[in-house]
Amino acid sequence: MTVLLRHNPENPQTCFQKGKPTMKTLKRRGLLAKAGALLAVAALAFSASPSYAQTNDVPETANVVITKLEQPTVAGSVASGQSQTLPEGSKGIEDVEFTAYRVPVYKAGENGDEHPARTSAWQQATADIDLDMAKSRVAELATPTEVALNPTNENGVTNWSAAAAGLYLIRETSTPAGVIPAQDFLLAVPMTNPEGTGWLTDIYVYPKGSTFSASKSVDNAASLKTGDPVTWTIEAGIPLIRSHTSGDPVAPAEFKIVDTFNTADLELVGGANGVTVTVPGIEFVTADYTVDVNPVVDGLTTVTITFNEGGLAKLVGKDDVTVELKTTVLKAGEINTTATITATDDTRATTVTDIKQTVKYGKVTLTKKNQNGQLAKDAVFRVYATEAHAKAKGDNHLITATNKTGIWKTGEGGKVILDGFRFSDFADGADQVKGADGSLYQTYWLVEMTAPAGQQLLAEPVPFTVTEVEDTLEVTNTANTNAFVLPLTGGTGTAMLTILGLGILAIVLFVARSRRNAEA
Repeated sequence: MTVLLRHNPENPQTCFQKGKPTMKTLKRRGLLAKAGALLAVAALAFSASPSYAQTNDVPETANVVITKLEQPTVAGSVASGQSQTLPEGSKGIEDVEFTAYRVPVYKAGENGDEHPARTSAWQQATADIDLDMAKSRVAELATPTEVALNPTNENGVTNWSAAAAGLYLIRETSTPAGVIPAQDFLLAVPMTNPEGTGWLTDIYVYPKGSTFSASKSVDNAASLKTGDPVTWTIEAGIPLIRSHTSGDPVAPAEFKIVDTFNTADLELVGGANGVTVTVPGIEFVTADYTVDVNPVVDGLTTVTITFNEGGLAKLVGKDDVTVELKTTVLKAGEINTTATITATDDTRATTVTDIKQTVKYGKVTLTKKNQNGQLAKDAVFRVYATEAHAKAKGDNHLITATNKTGIWKTGEGGKVILDGFRFSDFADGADQVKGADGSLYQTYWLVEMTAPAGQQLLAEPVPFTVTEVEDTLEVTNTANTNAFVLPLTGGTGTAMLTILGLGILAIVLFVARSRRNAEA
């Protein structure tokens, strides 16, 4: 028995074609007639010349080496089952798991008998099995014979040693996030070399996977308080998907971006109008995508951006989609938004999940005391963003979502909660270090506008920071008892001054009278 590898003119990517151990031309029907070529995403193709192996010593096993690669920007070269030098820039995909399912090759009739592998009858029968038929036959088996291969290594390689002769359905059964699985494909073991003059002891397969990644950033450095706008930006890579027949880039069958956040924490500005979608070099129209802001479910707001047929077509050949969501921060806390990106070719999908970003806003419990440590009520404060603003005591003080005047007054317990200020040491989704180059570290300035009764105003603005969701601050006033305070009218001090004044006047009168008497 021999096996012929032949190019499939309907699919320039790859196919295995089987033949009889004679010089008669084999049927042109490929193993993957309905799904494209054998190893459709592997960019394989085989010699069109009908040469055959000259030996009937068919091996019982062969080693299969699968190399899972990212879909290249340029379609790969044809392959023959032999080892190839990969194009420059090729990237293997790690942690992909393949499973090989043995496909039964039945004899004619309905008794379920199979052709023995490595026979001419078996080889002829396999030529009539396409991918859909193979899937169906495997699915019908109560306990299919399967071999789970080891996950691919950092180079995208997994080895199947001593694979027994047979016809196999190869399927990606586990794929990392952001990788669209390759199509199922059929593999015949053993197979001949491209010249048809001998058997391959090692069969090399190169399935490709469309990949993409996503990230999220947030802009809130200048949003120092709740009630301020915060913009969240999602950068979603667009997977490069190739036609299984032509090898040309094609549009994804689906591309969807979903973002969720707690409704109590954030509000989308303008609803769906608060979402913008851009791709460099592309001008979208209204029909290209839809933005759905779903009703609150389990306390979450869900924003879904779905590309429609026209929009999907515009994504071909592009690298990234940028989505901006403009929100308002409603309350203090560590606030997260989480995005999920889903991409699908014509049959397989992948999802990148848990794309998060965070903003942090806190509350500061201010405690006001007098010089004796007693809690002082009715102290009135403002908070400013800079020392200069604080010293000027202007109307540019900070106003939060929970305090529309920005006036903070201590109550009976001498306390007031300064609610809703951005963390001093966290901005734009990253930790900030005070004094570092480019740092967005924020110091706030507390100004006392009215002191409690019997107390002096704080002489200088008080700097403070917010580094916890629940933070604290304590300030102490000085009593009005210094040397520059005049005594009350009618008090003891006034009487003493009066007596002293009268005494001086008596002395003056006495001296004046003495002079007049002397002159007389």
